Amino acid sequence: ETEHCSAERVVDRPTRAAKVKEIWTQLTLLENSMCDKSAHLVPSEGLTLADFTWFPTCVFMDFMLPRVFGWPPSLLNPSAAGAPSPFPKLAAWYSRLHSESEAFARVRSDIWGFWEVKESQGQFSPILEETRDASYKWRYP
Repeated sequence: ETEHCSAERVVDRPTRAAKVKEIWTQLTLLENSMCDKSAHLVPSEGLTLADFTWFPTCVFMDFMLPRVFGWPPSLLNPSAAGAPSPFPKLAAWYSRLHSESEAFARVRSDIWGFWEVKESQGQFSPILEETRDASYKWRYP
């Protein structure tokens, strides 16, 4: 139990590591199934339910995975310094949505701001402490 998480929501280290690995697996599957030319999650001429449901999740991953688990900053940000994104199609889709749509930009800003406050309050400190345990894999690729 932590100041930010009740005992029933706390996950043990092996479970957390497995969940982080599952995020990598699911992002890889999503990347491999994306349409190459349209930069859409699913074949479509416009926005779909997939865009509206995946985008907020991607904002959270864009914020948390590089900061807490050491994933590359370019994960969903093609313009970030360092190695290119391991998910170029997903990163292009994510960037396109929040750079070309005021509504998606606002959603990103709201979610990002929420997590900045939580980070400043130390919500991720216990998780950062866990990630020092090198017997588990936290960083992908």
